[in-house]
Amino acid sequence: MARVMTLMAGALVLLCSAAAFAQTPISIGQTINGNLGPGDQTLPDGEYLDAYSFNAEAGTSISIRMNSNEIDTYIILMEAGGHQEDNDDFAGTNSGIDWTLTSSGMHQIGATSYGPGETGGYTLSLTPGGATAPPTGPTPPTGFGPPTPPTPPVQPTPPMPTPGFGTPPTPAPGFGTPPTTQPTPAPGFGTPPTPTPGFGTPPTPTPGFGTPPTPTPAPGTPPPPAPP
Repeated sequence: MARVMTLMAGALVLLCSAAAFAQTPISIGQTINGNLGPGDQTLPDGEYLDAYSFNAEAGTSISIRMNSNEIDTYIILMEAGGHQEDNDDFAGTNSGIDWTLTSSGMHQIGATSYGPGETGGYTLSLTPGGATAPPTGPTPPTGFGPPTPPTPPVQPTPPMPTPGFGTPPTPAPGFGTPPTTQPTPAPGFGTPPTPTPGFGTPPTPTPGFGTPPTPTPAPGTPPPPAPP
């Protein structure tokens, strides 16, 4: 931490002295190949530094990247309004800053190394970004207050049973269930029919068939007297 504070303090003094030190212009969307070594500006502890400047309005989002295979890079952003951002470990020994400017004017970038006396080549890029500046007021603490009850799970609705699929159907009359109204039995089906004369019942005797006929008076027999 002390090492970082020393770098930041030295860079702040150096970058604020624009009249005494040369600054290379850089535009948003531009990449520059640079080299740290003897002849460059130096910080109080001996780190070489290259200074760059660009003009942008407040609210502009930018991304700064300093990559190198030869040095442990360290970059510093000094806004026109005095706000400062720095980074030395964005990705390994490469540095990066994503930021939304809070002031308008001429902003400065310091490209340096983490350790004093480091020399080597690097690339510095300034591109449009999508970072957001931190809030101006204190961030409210999180994790306090009454917990929010979880949303109860939605209970599935059981499907309505389909007749004939796992549910016995309503029995049809005559199929294992007696019908509500007993049908009138048809004659000759379980019910004796009305007897027909001549079928189990003696018919009315016909004269001359098993019944003596009325006697005929013999000739010479007086007829019976007529009723009075």
